[in-house]
Order: sequence, then structure tokens, then C-alpha cells
Amino acid sequence: MEKTIALNQRLSDLKNRLDQIESAWTITDHEVTLEFFVKHIPELVRAERCSIFVAEPGMEKIWLKYGSGLEHQKIEAPREGSIVGESISNGTVLIENNLASRNGFHNISDMKTQFVTRNIICIPINSLVGGERIGAIEVLNKKDGKNFDNEDLQLLLTIEKYLALALESSVINNRLKSISNQISNNIDYLNQESIGNVTFIAKSASMRKLLDTVSRVSRVPVNVLITGESGTGKEVIARLIHNSSERYNGRFVPVNCSSIPENLMESEFFGHTKGAFTGAIANRAGRFEEANKGSLFLDEIGEMPLMIQPKFLRVLQENEGSRIGSNTIEQYDFRLISATCRDLKQLVDEGVFREDLYFRLFSVEIHIPPLRERTDDIIPLALMFSSRISTRFKRKTAGFDKETLKLFERFPWPGNVRQLIHEIERLIALTPEGENLSIENCSSHIQEFREGNYNDTFCSSVSSSLISHSAICASQDNNLVNTSLNLKDFVEKSEKLYIEKILEECGNNKTKTAEALGISRQALYKKMNQFALSENAA
Repeated sequence: MEKTIALNQRLSDLKNRLDQIESAWTITDHEVTLEFFVKHIPELVRAERCSIFVAEPGMEKIWLKYGSGLEHQKIEAPREGSIVGESISNGTVLIENNLASRNGFHNISDMKTQFVTRNIICIPINSLVGGERIGAIEVLNKKDGKNFDNEDLQLLLTIEKYLALALESSVINNRLKSISNQISNNIDYLNQESIGNVTFIAKSASMRKLLDTVSRVSRVPVNVLITGESGTGKEVIARLIHNSSERYNGRFVPVNCSSIPENLMESEFFGHTKGAFTGAIANRAGRFEEANKGSLFLDEIGEMPLMIQPKFLRVLQENEGSRIGSNTIEQYDFRLISATCRDLKQLVDEGVFREDLYFRLFSVEIHIPPLRERTDDIIPLALMFSSRISTRFKRKTAGFDKETLKLFERFPWPGNVRQLIHEIERLIALTPEGENLSIENCSSHIQEFREGNYNDTFCSSVSSSLISHSAICASQDNNLVNTSLNLKDFVEKSEKLYIEKILEECGNNKTKTAEALGISRQALYKKMNQFALSENAA
């Protein structure tokens, strides 16, 4: 994985250099030059039309790049059976003054363009660098019924050198774009870590660093704690650690500690024998045994009941235990990977999580940043999920419009990747076949955020501040925590006190207050009306 990350960085650097070179080629000037020659060459040789064909090296196709009166038509000429194909393939100058007696591709082209070709002069355009033939110039129908002659040929040969410079610049620019796009695809591929049928996007610097840590941790048999908000992908990282370790052939056993009733917790982990308690109709292996030679993943480890924590600690210390109803000692051999969205150290301080278990639980902690802190991953994730969900739903759309993707990058995603997936599922379900995934079909959360009325943005922006400023609530209203307020009333009262405090600190300036709170002025006024706060501005 370290080599992958290093290669990724080198490819990214190369792409940036190519993009700089591409922009420096001033391709527009070269295109204008080609258009100029197509327009004026017929005047110089007194002919009716002029066409410039391109033949990229290594490609069989010869296609029309510019042609008089052919602005909206695409013509592809064969290498065999056409005058331009023969000129490019053999490097010869061709003058045909009696095409009426000759069959060939010009007859097909005339039918497509509603034009009658009587005579033609064709000159190959040679690369100024390698000498290879990169195209050809064709001039059609000498006026006044005359034939093309050596004077016309010499004039076109002189112009050919200038055409070569402009055409080669255009071809090189197209190659640079193609290479740059291919490198982008390779970077996107390298930014994905495949885990079974799951693809993990890691385009942002923080996630690439995280994956580097995962790579190092996977090789050694240490216990790991994965922290992060709900929906950030903690189980995905846990599976990546397992699949990248020496235990990848063993089972990966996930257990959500918050979903198991406290009275069943011991049976769930240790197992039981038949008849050990009412309902134990057969022997059953516990999760510790199931994870033997593999990995045990404990999600929401902070929700583990205090009563089972001493027994769990002993398992970690001694690597052994017994099924309920049995005296037989079972030996355990598993790697422990835990995850939580809570602060375990705080739980220790509160007395709901044992300190000795906390220090025994893990040797390495890996924190997954929330999606709002790694915005570089949002669009690649959205594109990946839309492709997969479209396939699963058997629906075809025209993809995201630019406005939706830009809004996705700005949205705070309090539910993280899980919320992003659900939003895309909604979009694909509601978008008519063949149409763009647009904001109109997004959820109310997204649309309210766009309009500046997104309440969750306010709550998330002040939630951490409310914790650190809890003294505000206590000092200004001692009844806040001493009454029987329900959660909704408590949150509203906390918001009101906090907004009042920020308004005071900002001199009652609404613009500064809104910026400090991380919301729009419109949302601030809405809150002030809700809480009947003073409208007097500074």
C-alpha cells in the first residue's frame, strides 16, 4: 500500500505537469490557424473547397478535421480506396483531374455532402519532429473548368510546412488530454481500496494517510481501536485491516455491542451448553470461538455493559474462557478490532467503562475523520455510489449535474458516508430515466441547506461550542439543568442562551453573529424570531 500511495503521488504530480503544458500550448491559436488556411487556400489556388484530414500515428482512422462547407459533418476516410488514404499511407502527392472516370471514396463523400468532385489535389502533411505523416490537405475542383497544375502543387507544398506546425500542435494537445485523462483514471483506481465487494475511496490527504496507517497496522498482530462519527465507515476499515493481515483466511466476526440485551451478553460471547439455562436447547459456540484464527470486530464497544467487562478483560489477558454450563476451558486465538463513536476516556472518567479494560483493549487507535473534513472524497464517493446504486436499481440516469455536486461538497453531511449513500439512493429512485441527478430531487435537508435554512447545520456548528460553553447555561440559568425539561426544551433553551451570548460578543451585529455561528443571516433571524430575541441591530 505504501508503494501504491507513492505511485499515486507521482501520477498526481505528472498530471499537474501535463495540465500545465497543455494550457501553455495555446491550442486555440493553432485551431484558428487551421481554420484560416481552410478558408483562404481555395482563394489562392482558385478552387471551390479545401479539407484538412488528420491521421494520428498508430491509428487506422483518417478523419476530417476542417473542411469548407462541412462545419457540421463528420467524415471518416478509409486508408484503402480513398485518395487521401493513399496519399497519407504512401507519402505521395496526388493530382487527379478526371474523377468522373474513377470510382472511389470520393463518390460516397459526395453523396453525404451533396457535392460533386471533378478534380482534386492531395498533399500529405508530415510531422516536423519524427517525419511521420500526420494528415493531408485536399483541394477540390479547380474553377473555370481548369486542371490542377505544378504551380498549384508548389504553392500547397509551401503552405504544408505551416499546416504541419498547427496540425501537430493540435494533435499533441489532444494526446496530452488523453494521457492526462488516463492518468486521472489511474489515480482514481489507485485511490480505491477494494474489500470484497466494497470500494474504499481515499483521495483526500487525510484518508491516504489513514490507509498508510492501516497498511502498517495490518502486518502486526496488535489490537486496534477505530474511532469516528457514526457513518464514517469504521467497519469498512476494520475489514480492510483483517483482509490485509495474515489472518485473512480466518473469519471476520462483527458484533454490535449496542444491539445485544445485557442478560444475553455473556452467552453471546462465550457460548453455552445444552440445558445451561431455559431456552438453551443445543450447544452453541460463542463469538470468541467463532473468531478463532480470525478477527473479532466489536462495534460500539462503549456500549458494553459494565457487568461483563471484567470477564471480557480476562479473555484479553488469558486468551481463554468457558461456555456457560461447562467447565471445559476453551482457548481463543483472535485479533480484536474495536470501534466507537464515543469518547472512551470520558466513559472511564464517568465510571461506566473500566480503566484496566480501556488500556488493554487496544495498542493502536485509528481515527476516521468525518466526511465534512475530507471534501476531496465527496465527489469520487458520490460517483462511485451512483454507479453502483444505478446498477442495483436497474435505472439509467444522465449522472449528476454540476450544481448538485458543488452543493454536495459544501453540505456538512452529519450522517457522513451513510447519509451520502441514502441521499444518492433517493436521487436515483426519484430521477426519471435519462435525466440528470439534480437538486430538485434531493431531500429537504439538502434543499434547506441550499436556501440557508438548514437547522441541522446550526445544531452541528454549535453543539461542540455548547459543550465547551456549558458554563454559559449554568451561570445564566441555573434552572436549565435542575428542572424536568425534556430533551427538545433543553436543546432549545441552550440554543437561545448561546445565541444571546454570541450576539452580545459581536455587539449585536447580525452579520458577524451569523458568521460566528456558521449559519446564514436568514437562518439567524429565523432563530431570533423563534426565541423572541431583540431585533435591534448594532
